[in-house]
Amino acid sequence: MKFETHLNIGDRAYIMYNCATPKIKRLTVGEVSLRYNKKEGLEERYMCKETGIGSGSVYTYGKSIFATEEEA
Repeated sequence: MKFETHLNIGDRAYIMYNCATPKIKRLTVGEVSLRYNKKEGLEERYMCKETGIGSGSVYTYGKSIFATEEEA
């Protein structure tokens, strides 16, 4: 079975910090994983080089990480 993800390893991605003044930060994708969630279906999950791979932050596509600055 083949899956296509929105982001691939090495791609630039964008996250938004929910602060008093929202800020967008550009990160580099370092790990991609897929997880099935009964409620929402297939989730794309990413770890980025700047926040740690293996023990850092996990971002879900469309919720906390995006492909473009405009989406974020």
